[in-house]
Amino acid sequence: MEYGPFPDLESLGAAIAADLCSDPDPCVAGNAAIVAEEICRAIGENLRIEEEINREAEAALRKLGADASGMDRGKLLSGIRERLAKQRGFVL
Repeated sequence: MEYGPFPDLESLGAAIAADLCSDPDPCVAGNAAIVAEEICRAIGENLRIEEEINREAEAALRKLGADASGMDRGKLLSGIRERLAKQRGFVL
């Protein structure tokens, strides 16, 4: 299974699931493959939302145009990203 632009997400999910499910007293009980799929789904969704916020922030910065001249573009972009994330209840 591939998760959009994040092809190595599957191996990351498998490694995390193995750690969570393999101890004698595991943090997570169940099939490690299913746990890995859920981990990948959650991380993939998180990355998708973050990328969406980045695109929206870039678009908002472009709309400011001349109004943003003389301002620190990085700080302004960061502030827009933080505001958008907060509106969505998303932690960057």
